[in-house]
Amino acid sequence: MMDAVSHLVGPVRIIDIGATEYDGGAPPSYAPIEASSASTVVAFDPSLDLEETSSRRTVLPFALGDGEDHVLHECAAPMTSSLLLPNDDVISRFENLAELCRVVTRSTIATVRLDALPEVENADFLKIDVQGATLLVLGHGVRTLESVLVVHTEVEFVPIYKGQPLFGEVSAFLSQCGFEFHHFRDFGAARQLAVSREFAFGHSTSRHLWADAVFVPSEERLKMMSDRQLLLTAAIMHDCYGAQDFAHACLTRVDQKSETGFAEAYRSAVLAIEARVQ
Repeated sequence: MMDAVSHLVGPVRIIDIGATEYDGGAPPSYAPIEASSASTVVAFDPSLDLEETSSRRTVLPFALGDGEDHVLHECAAPMTSSLLLPNDDVISRFENLAELCRVVTRSTIATVRLDALPEVENADFLKIDVQGATLLVLGHGVRTLESVLVVHTEVEFVPIYKGQPLFGEVSAFLSQCGFEFHHFRDFGAARQLAVSREFAFGHSTSRHLWADAVFVPSEERLKMMSDRQLLLTAAIMHDCYGAQDFAHACLTRVDQKSETGFAEAYRSAVLAIEARVQ
């Protein structure tokens, strides 16, 4: 869908904070819109130890935070490294988690505030994966959030790191900034250690400890969005998440203002694809 509306929405700016996929990880959630010629990506991660700039991608080895110096806790599994200290009282209760989060190196690093970076101005899509420090970043990125249409962030359901905000706190903060929770994806789970070593838990359901959460503009914010913002939100939600109902709702709002017929054309295209698949 992004290709179909790229000439209408113009340049699309994607911000990726905690960009571990640039170091050999899985493709990011925004890969379908990054593929569009209208998209540019600005990515940040201090662990990458590199700086890359091209016409469509800028990768910077910065740590995002409150602008102060912090201790970076580098863990046995690099993906668990954090500005926050792992919470041993919690992670020791789950299989393998304490070893993954075992701190192997500590170093002091400077952080920069999201709102202080000119590279993130007019951002459209924001992805965050900062191991418990989400509100440390977002709390100093309120101005940046004013232009953002979709937020994709890792959230935790138990305090894996000491002092970290959990999903409810992140959701409440984003609600104050004009977003609503849409859905979870990519749950992370671990089995709780059994008290008895003879207990057979091979088929036990593991506990969900973290997930990625997707947030979209609130109803009030949708009412104030431009046609360009509505079209781009529809494209992101369709291409990245298969959220056809939300995409259709955004296109309907455009039609109500401009009588363009986008929603019906989209509906017909989706039904035609589904018919071919069947």
